[in-house]
Amino acid sequence: MKKNHFISVMLLSIVFFQVSILYSENNGSPDWIKVETGKDSNDELYVLLENNFMRCRYGWRQHSEPEEGQSYIREFLLKRADYNIGDWLDAAAGKRGPLTNADVIYDGDDRKTVRLEWNNGDKAQEVTIYPNSLILKIDYTMIMGFPHIVDVGSHGGRKLDNPAFVMHGAEEWQEMRKANRDSTIINHENEHHRLTYDLYPEYPFPILDTPDWNGFEPTPLNYKGNFIVGVYNSENGIGYGRVMPCDVITYLKLLDDGFEFFPFWRLPADQRKFPFTGYLFLVDSGGSNEILDTGRKISDSIMK
Repeated sequence: MKKNHFISVMLLSIVFFQVSILYSENNGSPDWIKVETGKDSNDELYVLLENNFMRCRYGWRQHSEPEEGQSYIREFLLKRADYNIGDWLDAAAGKRGPLTNADVIYDGDDRKTVRLEWNNGDKAQEVTIYPNSLILKIDYTMIMGFPHIVDVGSHGGRKLDNPAFVMHGAEEWQEMRKANRDSTIINHENEHHRLTYDLYPEYPFPILDTPDWNGFEPTPLNYKGNFIVGVYNSENGIGYGRVMPCDVITYLKLLDDGFEFFPFWRLPADQRKFPFTGYLFLVDSGGSNEILDTGRKISDSIMK
């Protein structure tokens, strides 16, 4: 059995605990999935990934400055609650621009994968959706230029209501940071690289910055080689989470209701190892516990 297929099977097996199978307009099939590509009203490419549980749509958004518009996840919908948790997910803070190509590269009943390209391949990734799952697998195959990945959770195009953060190992990591007395990083002249003692530091302070903190490693945050982090609505428990590889993400900041990941921070282009794999997932109503449980189950399946 091929490794990718094995991981797919494992991922399918770990998400059935979340919600009951939903039957909808999708010809009554509990294993229904689809990927659709096309052009929107602005003549820009869009990509739709959908199953019985969720709908994800990559599409164009025009920012305030014309040259700063880009395509990213505009909808990350939990179907059961008709709740869109993500209006600005899997984006880039740089000038990535619109999608220039989208091709379905695997079209099976067990999963479907679409390859997305920006700037004709300078930035590219392969996104996989599974039946009866709230998880997307994202293989980042190339990120040229300034590489950072931005998730900003929202509901109905505004900031997420009552946002709360959770990260595996955060409490132990806070204690380690409190014990660090290195004045050069505590008093760093650039606040974007300053070590602070809050459990979840507010922007612009990072929660981890290994290269600029003299190699101070966030070992408590490491779960089998991955960071597990998420944000959720503290009233209804609906939210989203990320699983990202520790050896890739060396700098991470928390936003108002999301994250900014920096792969290969301060490494020259020839030392950036592609592809790398991350996972983006919805949580149905379980808040922090569901984010951590799902992230650990994903990481456990990767390790086998």
